[in-house]
Amino acid sequence: MLSLLLILLVSLPIGLTFFWSVGFGEIIKRRVELALKRDGLQAQIERLSFSPFQGFIAKNTVLKSARVCIHAQRLTFSFSISQFLWGKILINEVQLDGASLDVSPLNEMESHLSIQDLSARMLLQSHYLRLSIAEFTFGNIRFVVSGSIRNPLLQPLASTLKRQPDWTNWKMIERIVRELGKIRYLDKPAQVDIVVEGDPIAFQTFRAHKITLHAKNIQYCSIFLREMELGARCTNGVLEIYKLYMRDTEGNLDGSGTVDFLASEGKFAISSSLNLQPFFTEFFPRNRLQKLVVHKLQTGASSQIDLTTHLSWKGDHLRYKVLGSAAVCKFFYGKSFLQRLELGFLFEDRQWFIQDLSIQCRSGVLRADVRKIKELLQIRLGSTLNPKEFSDLFGLKVRKLLDQTQFLDSPRLTLRLSGRTLDFLHGQGELSIGRTAVRGAWADYGSSKIEISPQSVTCRDFEVRCKRGRGSGTLSYNFGKGQIQLYNVVSTLMPQDVMLWISPQLAQVVSPYRFRSPPIVQVDGCLYPSDPQLNALSVQIYSRSGLDYDLFGRTLCFGPTRATVCIEGTQVKIRIPSAALFQGSIALQASIHPDTLPPTFELDVRLSHIECSRLTELFFGYTRSNGFLTGNYRFRACTDREEGMLGSGYIRIEEGSVLSIPFLRPLSIILNQIIPGIGYEPARKACVAFQVENRKVSTKNLQIAGPGFNLLGCGDVDFFTGKMNMTVRVNAQGVPGMVLLPVSKLLEFESRGTLSRPDWRLKRLKPLIQF
Repeated sequence: MLSLLLILLVSLPIGLTFFWSVGFGEIIKRRVELALKRDGLQAQIERLSFSPFQGFIAKNTVLKSARVCIHAQRLTFSFSISQFLWGKILINEVQLDGASLDVSPLNEMESHLSIQDLSARMLLQSHYLRLSIAEFTFGNIRFVVSGSIRNPLLQPLASTLKRQPDWTNWKMIERIVRELGKIRYLDKPAQVDIVVEGDPIAFQTFRAHKITLHAKNIQYCSIFLREMELGARCTNGVLEIYKLYMRDTEGNLDGSGTVDFLASEGKFAISSSLNLQPFFTEFFPRNRLQKLVVHKLQTGASSQIDLTTHLSWKGDHLRYKVLGSAAVCKFFYGKSFLQRLELGFLFEDRQWFIQDLSIQCRSGVLRADVRKIKELLQIRLGSTLNPKEFSDLFGLKVRKLLDQTQFLDSPRLTLRLSGRTLDFLHGQGELSIGRTAVRGAWADYGSSKIEISPQSVTCRDFEVRCKRGRGSGTLSYNFGKGQIQLYNVVSTLMPQDVMLWISPQLAQVVSPYRFRSPPIVQVDGCLYPSDPQLNALSVQIYSRSGLDYDLFGRTLCFGPTRATVCIEGTQVKIRIPSAALFQGSIALQASIHPDTLPPTFELDVRLSHIECSRLTELFFGYTRSNGFLTGNYRFRACTDREEGMLGSGYIRIEEGSVLSIPFLRPLSIILNQIIPGIGYEPARKACVAFQVENRKVSTKNLQIAGPGFNLLGCGDVDFFTGKMNMTVRVNAQGVPGMVLLPVSKLLEFESRGTLSRPDWRLKRLKPLIQF
């Protein structure tokens, strides 16, 4: 007996050392793998050893089922000695170290669900697992689980899947895991503590007595939270979140809620004063709305959101109801500063309401109600805001126009709109403006009915008042065609101001025409700012007090005037059939081409019985040229480059003192010295046909008729410098003129001076006589 005991004492340490270092053979490993096998679960052990202090140790063990795979670097377990003596291996305690768990989806195209760094101590009791502790990492969060749960490996996965509720969505879980992986912890990682009991698949019996989370200094993309706390419990299929707390640098969030998995519904309540800017950036949809709102929105520190939510889901159908209110103070939208924004909202399934929306700015308030019911969007809006405060909302062209506009009084706007989307809205409203200037042209008051369609905005029966007149009519702008349509527009406003409102290019074209008082103007037609070649506009003008017109740096003063202005493409045609001028009348036709380089204009002027003294005083500075002028002049020139003028005309003067004109007066003195008395005879009639080219007025048939003699001349005059190159000869009238024709050749004079200093000389004889 002593020898047997001695043999045991010697062989036992040797055997234990052998089983620890070498391990058990294949027969024992197979027996253990069979012991671990449960309804589809397969085990594979690379090395099995035994430690008197830790029990059986399986290294690099793989446990597999149809969809679950567990890789354990070290698996420690113990089994019943009494069963082992009868040749059976019944495992009753397992410890996992450094394990990972992969769950495969039913759809092989989807990603696996992975749990890493799994360490657990489990006691196997019949069909339950008693977890002393289980720690693992899931979605970048550390979980610590304890309690007693039904062993999910004891049933085929197919039967387990049948028991899963309808709301389980693998893609949703996959997305949650992916988003959780983006979380960065500037302090220690977040830890979730869970105490569970029951079957995690059967919600009727599953309980989570404790679910707590606490983390500090969390970074999710651009969202930073100083602190986050969560407290929840789950009983009889109902998850109760009794505490949800978040805190950032600006405020905090408090929330609570319940989720009934058996009834497939949930309720939440949240009150938040967190900084909204990073949440808008991360969670707004990546579409035009984000570009329009989020990129330009800079929220301030003071914001408050309160909401309650009710969710329900049946199969793939999700129903929701979100009711709440929001208030944001002192924030920027682009360059626009908003003092306060308030609204109440309701989102329910596919319909939603925004009520009592209020935006307060320095200039006024915008109030609106918006709702969408059964694919119909309805908007009611009232505003006293200055549009310049929201210039970032508009396109480049509108922003440029707003930059050139001044609002001393904010416009008042009301709209009632409806449509399927924002791009297909119909409706109407009213607009009124106070003291307003566009490009320096002021209006005192304006009002209009507004009609909106998906392609156009119409200002119907508009009225604009200024100090010296008013305008009324209908104006429509078609966005698709880029067309401005004017109907029955009647105005007693100054045309220059109206053109500045419509187009600065047109204002430049009509700038030479200045009315002394507002004329009566009637306008009909279309303008195309984006394609001026399509312009077709007719303007009828009547001015009782007349107008002033600039020509060659001089101002012509017209009496009562009727005019027609036609805009055809980029060409402007002006027709004045008759207007009073210097005791006579004038008819004018002008054609202006502002699109050519350089801009050009054509003018056809017809004068009838114009008082010469006033005309010559205006253009040449002298007043003694009595008589009346009749003629016409047609020419073409470039704007601001009159030296390139090209034209022709004809002038006739009657009942005048032609020789009293300064540049002809020296001839009267010379003629009087040659033939006493002839120089003082009045010349009452003159006519000339002329051409204008290369800065010169030239003629070949100047004729001046006096009593018994004629003056016949030719030459040219530079109308910029006044330099003359003229030749004039004296010829007797009638038969004496024919007889004395050779002698008249001797009475031929020439001038190489200027209009102010003519310097006339005899051309063929020695110039003994000179003035």
